[in-house]
Amino acid sequence: MRLSLVTGAIALLCVGVALGADTVRATGVYSSLYFNKEGGDLLGAEILIFPSKGPTGFFALVQLAEGGAPFAVLVPVRVAGTQVEFTMPVSGPYGGLNFTGTITRTELIGKWSSGSAFAGAGDRERLKRGKSYWQ
Repeated sequence: MRLSLVTGAIALLCVGVALGADTVRATGVYSSLYFNKEGGDLLGAEILIFPSKGPTGFFALVQLAEGGAPFAVLVPVRVAGTQVEFTMPVSGPYGGLNFTGTITRTELIGKWSSGSAFAGAGDRERLKRGKSYWQ
């Protein structure tokens, strides 16, 4: 009886560890920002997702750079498993621009909605998980 209880406990522990190993956290820094030496411009996007007490449970600091200092804004993020979605405020320069993507262990792969002034609108975006461009 004792052996079966111990074996059962070990089996449950192994299942819990195996399930936890597949979990991908939404929080983190995802960046494609880079300095274009030829033009002397900063280009790309950077998204920092963090937990909050807001209605969606997450917020993101979104930076978009198209040749100069990046535009930055704080937005609520909807997270469902590895899927994320957010919309830029209507009042800003990228008003209504929507991003939907999938988070992996190494990157955030997504797409910006088309029909916006943002140069990357309609394009697939790959943002590497890791440190901020600014670090």
